[in-house]
Formats: sequence, C-alpha cells, structure tokens
Amino acid sequence: VGYAFEHFLPYATGGLAVGHVKGSADLGACGASPTCDFSDTRWGWTAGAGVEWAMNQQVSFKAEYLHVDLGRPSFSTSNPPDPSTDRIDFDTVRIGINYHF
Repeated sequence: VGYAFEHFLPYATGGLAVGHVKGSADLGACGASPTCDFSDTRWGWTAGAGVEWAMNQQVSFKAEYLHVDLGRPSFSTSNPPDPSTDRIDFDTVRIGINYHF
C-alpha cells in the first residue's frame, strides 16, 4: 500500500513468509539427551516499509526495510520439556534500481 507524490512513492508492505530452518542444541539445552535438533519449514509473517523515487519513465531507485518472523522452533527430544528456544526472526534492508519496461 502506498501513495505517489509525483516522482516519490512511500509504501508499506506485508504478507506471508515461508522458510526452511535447521538448528541443533547440545547437552546443556537438551536435558539428559546428548543432542536435539530441528529441521522444519516454518510459516510466518513479514511487514515493512519502503520508498521509491522515479528518476524518469524507465528508471527508479528504491530502499526497503522488512521484518520477518517465523515463530519458535520445536525441538525433538526424548526427555520433555523441550529446550527453551528463541524466536526465528530477522530484519532485511534492501536498496535497488528498477528498470520499467
């Protein structure tokens, strides 16, 4: 969603995020098990904002920030409870040049 002010376009963006994540933990985090791990395709969300400036009819420059959150992983352990886990989230900043056909 955005609004153009002549050659300048600020916008907000958001939607579905999907990523395959893998990880492992050692004895200290896994209780009596020597290791525990996870490998999963995670579904989450993304939201951000950006700006685009049109230099002419064909070329524009952009900058964008996105935050992605894929939730918390589930470790497979033989001794509950599962180890405490941090959220799988990250931030991205992108800059670019677009060519419009």
